[in-house]
This record gives sequence, C-alpha cells and structure tokens, in this order.
Amino acid sequence: MKKALVIQLARLGDLVQTLPLLHRLKSEAGWEVAIAADSRLKEIPIDSIPVDKMIPIDFPAMAGRKFNGDLTAIFREFDEQMKPLREDCYDIVYNLNRSTLSGLILSQINAREVKGFIPAGKSGDFRYPPYMRLLFNQGHHRRFARIHIADIFRQHAGKLYPLPHPLWKVAESGGDFAGRFINPIRNKGFEHIIAVHPGAGAEIRRWGDEKYIDLITILSRKISPAFILIGTDRTENTAIIKSLPKNIEILDLSGQTTIAELAGVLASSDLFIGADSGPLQLAAAAGTRTLGLFFASAQVHETGPLGDGHIVIQAYPYCAPCREDEPACGNEITCRNMIPPGFAAETALSILEDDVDRISEIEIPKDVLLCKSRYDESGQTYDVLNEGWYDSAGFYRGLWTELLSGNGKTGYKPSSRMNSVKFERLISELAKDPLTLPLANHYLMVKADEGEAEAERQITTAVEYIKNIPV
Repeated sequence: MKKALVIQLARLGDLVQTLPLLHRLKSEAGWEVAIAADSRLKEIPIDSIPVDKMIPIDFPAMAGRKFNGDLTAIFREFDEQMKPLREDCYDIVYNLNRSTLSGLILSQINAREVKGFIPAGKSGDFRYPPYMRLLFNQGHHRRFARIHIADIFRQHAGKLYPLPHPLWKVAESGGDFAGRFINPIRNKGFEHIIAVHPGAGAEIRRWGDEKYIDLITILSRKISPAFILIGTDRTENTAIIKSLPKNIEILDLSGQTTIAELAGVLASSDLFIGADSGPLQLAAAAGTRTLGLFFASAQVHETGPLGDGHIVIQAYPYCAPCREDEPACGNEITCRNMIPPGFAAETALSILEDDVDRISEIEIPKDVLLCKSRYDESGQTYDVLNEGWYDSAGFYRGLWTELLSGNGKTGYKPSSRMNSVKFERLISELAKDPLTLPLANHYLMVKADEGEAEAERQITTAVEYIKNIPV
C-alpha cells in the first residue's frame, strides 16, 4: 500500500479545508495517509477524519520559547519531534504550508516525491507548482479569487470527484456528549436549536457582541429557539448572556468542549451562525446548515463553508476583502456594520424554514451579497442570490480550472503564436486593468517556472477562453 503524508500546520479551519484532499487520498486512491498537524489538534479522533495517523507538531517547543534561547535544547526538541516522521518512507508528501518550519520538516522526511510548496534551496524560498501558483496569485488579487482553497489543495491528488457527506464523522464520544445537553433541550419543545459562535480566529473577523445580542433577541421573538454559545474561553461570551432577556433558553459551552465534543454539538444543532472560523467550517463538515457572516478579510469564494446549501452573507464594499494585518479603515472595520442583525435574522429564518423563495424576497442591504453554496464537477462554488447581480470576475473559475488541470495543460489550442511585440503589448494591456492583472502576474510566474513559451501559450489560451464566454 502506498503511503502519503500531508503537512498542514495551520488551524482547525484549514484542517477542515484539507479534508477533500485527505478523502481523495484515502477513500478514492486507497493510500495509507498520515497528517502532520498543530499539536493543539491532536485530540481529534482518528476515525473522524480520513487519516491513519496524526503526527502532532508542538509549535511553541519548536520555536524554542520554553528553552530561553538554548540552541542545544531547541535542537534536541526538534530532533525528538521529528522521530515519528523519520520512521516511514513516504511515496508522496503534500506540503500545504509556505513556512520555514514546513521546510525544516521536509528536510527530515524520506519521500520519493513532494507536492505543494517545495523548498527551492535558499532558506525560506519555495517553488510553486501550478496550483500553488494559483494560491499565491489569488492571495494577491483576492477580490477576484474564485477557486476555493479546498479545491486548490485537492487538485494536487488528481481530478475532482464527488465528496462524501458529511465530510467529518462525529465520534461516539462527541455524540454522547452532545446528547447529554441537546436531548433535554429538545424535550422542552423548542422549535430549533441554533449554535452561535460570536468569536473568530482574528479580531478583525468578529461581528461584535452587541450584534449577536440583537440577532438572538430578534430570532427569539419570531420563533421558539434554544441557543448554544460556543467559543474557546469559558468567559468570552459572559457579556452576551448577561445582556439577553432572561426568558431566552441559552446554554453556554464556551471553553468546555474538546473538538470531538464540539463536532457532536454542532452536528446535533439545526443551524450554525458565526463568522469565518474553524467552528463554521467544522459545522458544515459535520453536516449542519450554516449561516456565515463574512466581512473584512473573509472572502466567501476562498474559505466559505464546504458542501451544498450553506448561506453566506458577504459584506462587499469596494475595498473588500482587506488585509488581516492592515485593513484599509484601520481598527474601525466599518464593513462589519454592513450586515444588520435584522437582516441576518431574516436570513436565518429562511434557512430554518427551508423557504428558498423567502430568501429571494429579503431586502438585501447595500454592498452586501447573499451567497448560497453549491458543489459541482469543478468543485466548491457560491451562487450570488442578489437580483440582477453580475459577477465580472466569475470567468476566473472556469479559466483557472481549464488552465491548471493536468499540470497546466489545456485542450484549448491558440490558432497562432503572436510576435513578441504584439505579445508584450497584450501583457501590458492586461496589467492595466485590475480585473485582468492576475493574468499578467500569472504570465510572469509561469515564465519564471516553466519558460517563456509555456507562459505565452497559457496567456494566449486564457485570452481565447475569455473571448469564447457567452455574453
């Protein structure tokens, strides 16, 4: 049996977005799969995700924080943590992180082939295979990103295929934990159980306690729901609970669940509401309908919930999405105020009542998109439900898929090769328009990696592809 190792050192949400790749390797290809992940995720039951082994990496220890700069102690710690990785010889390693640490880890692994980010010799330098070039390119032109990060990851393992549902299998311990809390609530006769996550991995993606208070209050007036608050810290939702009317049924499980238990709670809920975060991704993967609140640095086409039928409210001002470390409006994050609690509540009601027509009748605020998730032969996508909406960058999804499938080879054949002067003029014109600037940058990256002829072929193909799009 062939062996594969996936290096995914990011947080819970990123791990969930890696599940399609893991399913492709283990379920479809039948490989033995190991994953190297943040040690904070080591509590995930091995049966919940499609892997045979999880190898935890302790970031603080690797960074030497507990050794006060003692280089000998740091080296010994690194060597000790690398032992489980050196035990096997892998047929292929997928490195999904562009970091010095992932490069160091790769240096310790016996692998026949490496895909993803590949160290290029100098410390910190990496080569970009076709799909990682796309990830890099989309990261610099995020307003026009139309390929989900999960699809970028799993394209490394070959063609797309139908995903299993749910993506995340709830462990027995998680189901038992949820039953102890969910069953008594349901026995009280509440119409719906709604899980709410007011937090987010970054402060810039927090909607605000006062908005969640209004949302919960509005929903409680219109239907008879019970709410479960989740989070990482026991006290982070205290202010919300104190500000809510006493007659609202609310259970605070913040800081009181393992990942397995959290998955059980989310899978047992009727709806999840929260910003772009690990719990949002986990809820969708566990099979629960989700309402995502996306603004600031969150972009639905990149990191929206996986699967069919999820709804995302995307604040979409001219500056969106912004940089997480340097938003255009400073610390104000004005776009979070573009999503009113009343609008979010009406959208949540439409989901709970399975009323698609009602969603189309909701008055959508200015500079806000209402998006519905859909999975098709090209992977994960999101349809904008706003009446009359035209996605000027929508062509990128089909274009990138066509260009990059088969390691950058495509069925489109340019009728003739342009002379150098005409081609330089074409690249110059592409670079002038923000909408086509990603193509100009794609040309430069392909030229650096695969040569001028291949770069010219791909750009000429891209232009012909765009010309053939029905208006």
